[in-house]
Amino acid sequence: MKRHNDSGMSALDLVTVMLVIAALASITVPIFLSSNQRVQAAVCASNRAAIEARAVSYQKLKGVYPTTMAQLIDKAYFAMIPQCPGHGVYVFNSAANGGDGEVYCSVHYAGKTAGTTSQPPVASAAPTPAPTASAGGL
Repeated sequence: MKRHNDSGMSALDLVTVMLVIAALASITVPIFLSSNQRVQAAVCASNRAAIEARAVSYQKLKGVYPTTMAQLIDKAYFAMIPQCPGHGVYVFNSAANGGDGEVYCSVHYAGKTAGTTSQPPVASAAPTPAPTASAGGL
């Protein structure tokens, strides 16, 4: 009797390989996505620091702080204002208007400690109701 040699993969082998690939993907994809967010936050912090530095330069050259970021669009400062890689909007808190001179991002919030990615505390509109005792427990 002649023996038949199967040199191909069986369905079980194929399913096993697919499960291993799926397991590896489930580990690597979240790591890749979180590193992308960290890179965006770092670029955003760098952009904010550059805008703040240009505002100080503007103040030293002209004797007054700029009131808007549009005043920094000049050959000496920026050809155009840097954009947040996370599609955030930069807000310049001008020292000329009583602000602290920092640049804030709507996505990568930076408060007094520039470079943080935590959001500012939000006050709730309605007070949280106090827990009440059930009538059956009295």
